[in-house]
Amino acid sequence: MCLRGRDEEPAQVYAEGPRRHYPSDVSTRQWP
Repeated sequence: MCLRGRDEEPAQVYAEGPRRHYPSDVSTRQWP
C-alpha cells in the first residue's frame, strides 16, 4: 500500500489539484 501510494498518489492528486494537495499531502508523504 505504501509503495503503490507513492507512485499513484502524485498521478491521482495532479488530476484533482496539481498545487493544492501535491505540496501539502504528497510533499510530506513522498519526502519524509
